[in-house]
Parts: sequence; C-alpha cells; structure tokens
Amino acid sequence: MTGLIYHTVLHLAPIFYGIDIVKKNATGQMPLSMVLTFGLAYFIPVVAIVSIRFLQNSWGRVINLLCALFVLLINTAHVSELFIAQKTDPTQLFVLIPEFLLAVLLSVDSWKLWKPGEKKRRSVKKMIAGDRMCRWQSRRNESMVG
Repeated sequence: MTGLIYHTVLHLAPIFYGIDIVKKNATGQMPLSMVLTFGLAYFIPVVAIVSIRFLQNSWGRVINLLCALFVLLINTAHVSELFIAQKTDPTQLFVLIPEFLLAVLLSVDSWKLWKPGEKKRRSVKKMIAGDRMCRWQSRRNESMVG
C-alpha cells in the first residue's frame, strides 16, 4: 500500500517544476484498469492483515501467504518492467526496489509462519506472547545481575 502512495507522489512531483504530466488522449476519466489497480493495492494488504490478526488458524496463514506471494509477483513484474523499459524514471528505483525487497521478506516470513508439514503450530497470539515473555525475562535477569 505504501508503494502505491509513494509511487503516485513521485509521478505527481514534476507538477511543482512546471512539467506537464497529463497523458496523451486523456479524457478526464480514470480508466477502469486504474480503478482496479488502486482497489487491489488497498484491498490485498487489508485482507492479509485481517487474515493474520483475526483468523488464528491455518486458513489465516494460507490467506496471508497467498497475499504475500501475489504482492511479490506484482512487485517482480513491476521491477522487471522498470529495467526493460526504454525510458526509465530514476526516482522509481527508490520506491520499486525497496518495495520488491520488502515483498521478498514478507513472503519469506509468511512462508515461515505457514510452514507446510509442521505438526505443531503456534498461533500468532502465542508467538507474540512468547516474545513478550522472553523480553520480560531478559529484563528481569538483567536487573537481578546488575
């Protein structure tokens, strides 16, 4: 979602320098493809967040993994398009490459959360609670030693 926001800001930035950014043959109406792109860019992260937060079962992890892989696929295509294009906007490198790397990390993390074939799975709440407990215990041990 942040990639779409930064991407849009970078495309609008030339307005401040007097560059005409209106596309040729523009009708003043947003094409359906852009409406769908904006919708997916906002909808997919929300589905992933809701699935991991409220579906504390294998379905939530599967939905999260599918969303992460979809985002990775879109980012891979977009970065590939950036390098294949004849005319490249160098400012997009500052958005697309970090977004691609974040998509890779998100996919790896989602895969680790799902891990097929693992018999004993911990819920996200238990993982978070365990992490908090570890931090609490380490602070407690430090205060006893020092």
